[in-house]
Amino acid sequence: MLLREALRDAVKKLDPTGVDPGLKRMVVIGHSQGGLLTKMITIHSGDRLFAAASRRPLDELVLSDETRDLLTRSLFVEPLPFVERVIFIATPHRGSYLTLNQLAAWVTRFVKLPINIVGAAGEMITKNRRR
Repeated sequence: MLLREALRDAVKKLDPTGVDPGLKRMVVIGHSQGGLLTKMITIHSGDRLFAAASRRPLDELVLSDETRDLLTRSLFVEPLPFVERVIFIATPHRGSYLTLNQLAAWVTRFVKLPINIVGAAGEMITKNRRR
């Protein structure tokens, strides 16, 4: 989500009138995990990402406007129209054997989600319990 928004903001800032043809033919290069992030600017996810997090559709959940907006921006992915091509360098599209390593498992315990994502998940759970 942050990469998609940063690219949109950069295009708006560099070409506010939308007349530069070069910015409509962007090539994005992603290396390793950056390639996985790059892939997220080229796909149409439909509701698959959200469905992995919730059994109920987004419009049926009780959520604040801010949380609904965050979930929509982060889990309903659309391709960026100005990205013409992506190049992947050493990108583990099918995962990596390194995730089986004990050191990798230890390091992942220190990886934290951004607080706004944690808050959105908490709100989804607490406000939408089945009674």
